[in-house]
Amino acid sequence: MSRMIGIVGHFAQGLVFNDGQTQKTRHLAELLTARYGAERLQLVDTHGWTRRPWQLWRSCRQVAEDSDHILILPAHNGVRVFVPLFTSIARRHPHLSLSYVVVGGWLPDLVARHPRLLRDLKGFRAILVETTVMLNRLQEMGLENVRILRNMRRFTPLNEEALVYPQTAPWRFAIFSRLNEQKGITDAIDAVLQVNRRLVHEGEAEAEVWLDIYGPVEESYRDAFHAALKRAEAEWPGTIRWQGEIPSEKAIETLAGHFALLFPTRYPTEGIPGSIIDAYAAGLPVLASRWQAFSDVVEEGVTGLGYEFGSREALTELILHSIRHAYQINAMRPACLSRSRDFLPESVLPVLEELLA
Repeated sequence: MSRMIGIVGHFAQGLVFNDGQTQKTRHLAELLTARYGAERLQLVDTHGWTRRPWQLWRSCRQVAEDSDHILILPAHNGVRVFVPLFTSIARRHPHLSLSYVVVGGWLPDLVARHPRLLRDLKGFRAILVETTVMLNRLQEMGLENVRILRNMRRFTPLNEEALVYPQTAPWRFAIFSRLNEQKGITDAIDAVLQVNRRLVHEGEAEAEVWLDIYGPVEESYRDAFHAALKRAEAEWPGTIRWQGEIPSEKAIETLAGHFALLFPTRYPTEGIPGSIIDAYAAGLPVLASRWQAFSDVVEEGVTGLGYEFGSREALTELILHSIRHAYQINAMRPACLSRSRDFLPESVLPVLEELLA
């Protein structure tokens, strides 16, 4: 009889969550269900676990008794709980293999601050990371069980015949993200305003740049965000608009037709952002800050363009360059569609099949 495969992560069943952690957890379960059947999977939902720690502990102990292999997907604030917990559980279940599916790019920094995690992670069968930056850093720390498992998304890329090639103003850019200061949202707003000022100053008043912002606003950023929108509306009405939160299944159709995606992150440890995958599937090149794993996601001049990390001035110049060389941006669209297919769940299935064999 085939034993179970356990998945422990933030499913938030019955709730709407579009963050990368939840989406990757759900997509992993969908992929393995399609491959092995629902009867082979046992899922543990970590949503709200801090309010019911004993219930979660009992669920984790049960899935360990029933499974040959458990994949865990803890969020940043849960790693120091779940990694030691499953290390302890595995000592009492010699048959059990553990793998850690990492979301984002922050794990090496966390391990450097908490060396005990390194010892525990050495006991896992695999640490599955999204980028070569993480692979190299964790290997340098002494982990020999690190492998690449790209981020994944279930989507249908736009047909190439449906691609839109904007030729004239207004040049509509998009942001599709959680909205907070570190995501560079204020940088993008100020850069767009500065571009429009320069266009007017140079006598190109018709060449307006617009920015559509999609995503939930984090509470700590709400006042600053709405102040920035109010300032933008007073100076350049109608050009910078917050469009609210869009369900993940609507991302591609929402982004299609925009000129490009802005990804001005100030998080140096971003992994492979789902918003960039969505943009590629909609045929949108990306203008992005060069975070640590930039080259794992964006092929310079082929699927997007980069600028100096954290530099609002460099972002302004890149936006200006892109609209003045629209032919260069438009030429990237077919390559973006092609690149998006690398992130379909089926593309990562061979890694998982080998691991679970």
